[in-house]
Amino acid sequence: MKLREDLELTDSRELPVLAPVNTALPVSLFGDMLQVGEFFHLFGEHVDLTDDFPDGVQMGALEKCLISAKQDTIYGDLVIFLLKLVFALQEEEDEEEEKFATRYNINYTFSYSKRRPRDYGT
Repeated sequence: MKLREDLELTDSRELPVLAPVNTALPVSLFGDMLQVGEFFHLFGEHVDLTDDFPDGVQMGALEKCLISAKQDTIYGDLVIFLLKLVFALQEEEDEEEEKFATRYNINYTFSYSKRRPRDYGT
């Protein structure tokens, strides 16, 4: 089969008419919600999502939590889950840095998870 540019095609078919997606979110945010849902779908098993969300993160629940003003929804659970994930990954990275520094006799003076507030003499 020979490759051709789209505009050179003569045997093209009409695209089907698609039904619009009904959502309470503004249309401009719908793609963002899909990206968040896709992240949980693709990486859920790698970040132990099933421990906190055995059924996964459903798009309907994600939509509800994004439009809800209540804090006791799945939104709060997702924020807590993601924060725990960030801290756990940072801890792993710090451990790897420490092993590397010990192996190659490097003295690191900065670590993200062990940061202390600066004293500006106030």
